[in-house]
Amino acid sequence: MPEYQDFVMVMTSCDDRKEADRIAFDLLEKKLAACVNVFPIVRTHYLWKGKVVSGDEAVVIIKTELSKTEAIKTEIKEKHSYSNPEVLVIPIIGGSSDYMRWVSDVISDKKKKKTTRRSNRAVKKT
Repeated sequence: MPEYQDFVMVMTSCDDRKEADRIAFDLLEKKLAACVNVFPIVRTHYLWKGKVVSGDEAVVIIKTELSKTEAIKTEIKEKHSYSNPEVLVIPIIGGSSDYMRWVSDVISDKKKKKTTRRSNRAVKKT
């Protein structure tokens, strides 16, 4: 099993949920990510060209391996509507070893599986 330093979360924000979902599914289909969370509406305040701007965005959190980050950055920049999209790579310093193994197994280049909308990875315990 890879070490924790082999895993990262990549964060970006999108103009809306539709764009966020499109980027998420593209990354999953290309096996660049094991899981992508989309927070459909967050309020954002930032400086742009010397002015304070506020608006609603969708935040995207991508769980992946460090080795996939350059390809993810390229995908985001190619598909994003913003001229300067946020792309932050956040190291993972700990977590569930079972989850990390799952992330590694899902995006491994050794296996080829078709992406579906729901997986059995998070089955609720009864």
